Amino acid sequence: MGLIHLGIVGERREPILTAVREMGAEKIVLIGKPDQRDTAASLKSVLEPLGVETHIEMLEDDSVLLGMIRLVQRIVRDHEGREDDILVNLGAADKGLACATLSASFVAGVKTIDMPNDEIMFLPVLRFSYEETVSEAKLSILQAIEEMGGQVEKLKILADTTGIQESLASYHIRGGEDGKGLVELGLVETTRGHRGALTISLTPMGELLARGLAP
Repeated sequence: MGLIHLGIVGERREPILTAVREMGAEKIVLIGKPDQRDTAASLKSVLEPLGVETHIEMLEDDSVLLGMIRLVQRIVRDHEGREDDILVNLGAADKGLACATLSASFVAGVKTIDMPNDEIMFLPVLRFSYEETVSEAKLSILQAIEEMGGQVEKLKILADTTGIQESLASYHIRGGEDGKGLVELGLVETTRGHRGALTISLTPMGELLARGLAP
């Protein structure tokens, strides 16, 4: 089995072709915005004669960042157990797509390269996945807060909404000796309001994960 390349489409095709030639590829998924479909199709016609299984995926969300997070997560899930074989290539991407893809790579914990001067350079993406760090219970809390407008004013309301005991919900938010909570992970913020009531709000990264990691 070889590498599964996620090639971000741009004006230049050389960075994607160079990475495939030098590193080998079992499969490549060409990713771009809807107006790049013809560019992706042209590149696919070059890759397939090389014996590389090639697919095209277009971002469908209005938000490029959210769409990229969802797409990369889906591809990683589709190749469960082969996360180490996935390689994201930013070399051909414009600045906007490159930034969105790098964020998606960070969330998914997959290897990522850039191609300055058509030379392969690995980027320092942390090799862990937020999906592994954020448990199902924590994710349900994030998604519940997002569905309530990104903020909830009482812990009890959150517990009732998620079906998680209030003490356990508090643990998932604050953490403990055996694990980090959502606050320490930088996914929620808490403030004390009137009469000490706890208000829990999503951070920008928490909102992205609540929406991007949804099945």
